[in-house]
Amino acid sequence: APGAAHADLRPPADAARDRLTDAVAALPLVTAGSPYNAAALTHGLSPDPAPHPQDAPWHQVRLLLRL
Repeated sequence: APGAAHADLRPPADAARDRLTDAVAALPLVTAGSPYNAAALTHGLSPDPAPHPQDAPWHQVRLLLRL
């Protein structure tokens, strides 16, 4: 595209970095009392196929890293 070679990518890169920083800060690392997924090891696989709400911050970080 014309002008693409001269586009300043710093503003969107800064915004992406800020979103990733915020997402990582929201990870529940401080409140973790046992290894990740320890409940599955203790109780077996959950019959509920829906993702667990505590996994949402991890999925958000993974999504942002893939961008």
